[in-house]
Amino acid sequence: MPKKALVVLSLVLVFASVGALAQDYRVLPLGVAGTPYADLVIGTRGGTLRTSMISNPRHFNSIMVRDTASAWVPDRMFHGLIERDTMTMEYVPVLAKSWEVAADGLSITFHLRQGLVWSDGEPFTAADVMFTWEDLWLNPDVDARRVVWELPDGTLPSFEKIDDYTVRVRVTTWFRPLLSAVGGTAILPRHKLWQEVRKLNPALEACRFNTAWGVDVRPEQMAGMGPFVFAEFIPDLMIRMVRNPNYWQFDPAGNRLPYFDEVRVLIVESIDVGVLMFRNAETDAISPRPEDLAIFLAEGPVRGYRTVIGDIPFFGQEFLTFHQDVPDANLRGLFRDLRFRRAVAHATDVDTIIDTIFMGLGVRQWSPVAIPSPFFAPEMKYVYEYDLEKSAALLDAIGIMDRDRDGIREFADGTPVEFEIFTNAGNTLREQIGLIISDDLRALGLSVIFTPIPFADLVGRITTAGDWDGVIIGFTGGIDPHGAGVIWKRTGDLHFWRFSAGGPDGRLPEKFPVADPVEWNARVDELWDLQAAALSDEAAYPFFAEFQRLVAENLPLIYTAQRFFTFAHYNHLGNAEWSNVNATAVGPGGSIFSFRRR
Repeated sequence: MPKKALVVLSLVLVFASVGALAQDYRVLPLGVAGTPYADLVIGTRGGTLRTSMISNPRHFNSIMVRDTASAWVPDRMFHGLIERDTMTMEYVPVLAKSWEVAADGLSITFHLRQGLVWSDGEPFTAADVMFTWEDLWLNPDVDARRVVWELPDGTLPSFEKIDDYTVRVRVTTWFRPLLSAVGGTAILPRHKLWQEVRKLNPALEACRFNTAWGVDVRPEQMAGMGPFVFAEFIPDLMIRMVRNPNYWQFDPAGNRLPYFDEVRVLIVESIDVGVLMFRNAETDAISPRPEDLAIFLAEGPVRGYRTVIGDIPFFGQEFLTFHQDVPDANLRGLFRDLRFRRAVAHATDVDTIIDTIFMGLGVRQWSPVAIPSPFFAPEMKYVYEYDLEKSAALLDAIGIMDRDRDGIREFADGTPVEFEIFTNAGNTLREQIGLIISDDLRALGLSVIFTPIPFADLVGRITTAGDWDGVIIGFTGGIDPHGAGVIWKRTGDLHFWRFSAGGPDGRLPEKFPVADPVEWNARVDELWDLQAAALSDEAAYPFFAEFQRLVAENLPLIYTAQRFFTFAHYNHLGNAEWSNVNATAVGPGGSIFSFRRR
């Protein structure tokens, strides 16, 4: 049966259950044969889904998100006009019911779902879309990541409201990721936020929106179109979200999604605590570490939970990087020296990390593109084998040697080579990786201090304060690397290892008034424009492949390893057995999960 016919069938089922609806609701075909959802079942309304994480959010403003903890609420509270279906990874209409791309590819017209309302009952219309696009994303007073919207000719898209339920985006030149970059942007409520925008409220101080919806926001100050809405935040304890009573997605039986009444994420001091809470049935689902799997597999059948071990790694990368703009002149010169970064790469024992920390359930990383992505280029593989002798020779060539034979190398002026590496406290995987790497660097005669600190402090240091030497951290990844322009373009706001590369148009211009570009990074900027101008994903692949080779050769980030997908959930959690690397019961798309009937 054609896919369109299945959608019609699903709609008929809903209409039969709840009557003819004026709203443009969306129906997820749970249990409908011939669809990717065929093996899923219609759930039961009620209950609270509980999970955990190790960091407090810094705010709930989706445009300002720079870390995973702060993304937790916005990811569940807002939608774009289109999104990737977590089962098929194809783009599907969400807040838009359809779209048309012009024959020349220079405009897309989106038709919005009609009759929908925000969680507080206010109508959802094109005014919200235009507010998000024009008054926020195109507004220089708002710290939005416009770099992902930059066209190959240096311009930005323009927007037009056709009527209350039709909007159009135009570009001056072909832009391959236009649909995802603009259509996938989370839409925010104009009626809740316009007063926080200086463009619309000139009495405000500059950049006021950047502090809107902080962690002290009251629930009534927010509204969403997602399955859950913010209800409560208690620092170091929990975030609570409640079911959106006006959510516009249904199951084939006419039940409004989501099934859960509440979702709670418990904020714990470490992954160890989160694991204990899951094993004590205080939470319903978790992504276990490789070290947890033996006991999970042994006790799960007895305690009533199931553990899934995938055969592909998680999206994202784990890496060590150094602050190439660090104020100390000796360290700055050292960190900018490719020979030093290659010495550290040869001193990073990835095989031991995989064997001892990941229990063999992981893969070596070398690329800035996630391994599950179709743009990952294995032919560009560039591996720095573990070799401390080679590392030592490279350090010698730089001229940092143990001149006084005290076991610590010194710079030419006699200053000991000493630096500190941070990671986020409580992330035991990164803590263990840090111990292995720092021990080997000490064996080379480098005075290394390894210090785990709270995640919020870590993010503040590397993105704003600039108060750091080295860091072990990670980036989340996605299907299309285009969005990583915020990391890899020299003016990107996550190009944190060398903000100075962006010069006066980059971050922290007051500290780096003169551009200090890097030749290979300039080529990355060119490649970003070339992939964006490519006529297809296939045509973009060679540009992303060259980008991966450049990063592997120049080592701005020194990659370690990524573990395979794992997920554990109690048996009472319905549909959770179909979780995959793209969708889990505790992920943003968790509206289809429920407690099983008992």
